[in-house]
Amino acid sequence: MSADRDQSFQPLVRAASTPAAFDVESLMRRMDDGTYKIPKYQRDSAEWDLPKRSLFIESLINNMTIPP
Repeated sequence: MSADRDQSFQPLVRAASTPAAFDVESLMRRMDDGTYKIPKYQRDSAEWDLPKRSLFIESLINNMTIPP
């Protein structure tokens, strides 16, 4: 990757992010009461057809770098 490309990259999310881990019960409860929100920058699930999902999962399994 060239230095020019490195300098031109601007992340979509500029705020600090923090990891969060929920158990399934807590996540479902938050979804039911409306306290779990999907960020506006999250891709629409319609963009992920079956071949794209398969390639993404394969990339995770093979420990490949996932672009932003």
